[in-house]
Amino acid sequence: MTLHTRIAVLNPVPVKELFDWINANLLGRNDPVGSHEEQGDFDLEHYKETGERRHIPNGIWEWSNKPGQRLDAWMWIRYRQDGPLHPEAVYEDDAGDDGETESYLDTPAMAVEVNFDTAYGYKAANDAGCGDLHAAFIVRIGEWLDARGVDWSWYNEFTGDWHGRDVTSMTQRDQYGHLLFGDPAVGLVALKASS
Repeated sequence: MTLHTRIAVLNPVPVKELFDWINANLLGRNDPVGSHEEQGDFDLEHYKETGERRHIPNGIWEWSNKPGQRLDAWMWIRYRQDGPLHPEAVYEDDAGDDGETESYLDTPAMAVEVNFDTAYGYKAANDAGCGDLHAAFIVRIGEWLDARGVDWSWYNEFTGDWHGRDVTSMTQRDQYGHLLFGDPAVGLVALKASS
């Protein structure tokens, strides 16, 4: 299992520049094996008719590090070349325990999405876990975006909540004293040690 963290970049940015910056400054690699390709949707009708697997290009492009390079996180960035990745926010409905249906934000409107995956069992030399590492990624990418006047938001997989630029909720604790996400200060120490 992995911690999957998403950062919604709300305004356009130079995607390749961001990809290279993350690799060099957060993952400690100037030359990772990566790919740049258009994504596609599985063509179920074609498969039913022919038994042949085929994807139909969907206009979503992705810069991605190939897995298996001994990086602390697998990272990929999705975007569209001709406009925002998600022009409008997507809301989902969820039936609560009391039978009431509530809407929640599934995906905000965004130009670009930055993604990280790290194994839940990740431990750095300073005992930083995957939540600490991802918290540090969010803070550093947030600084990069803030310096360019770009608005952004991050997703906490553990709680299912989107947070704007507010990173204070990362270090909140539950009733048992466990972090609800991670400590960016601990994650930053792990980043410095691995680079």
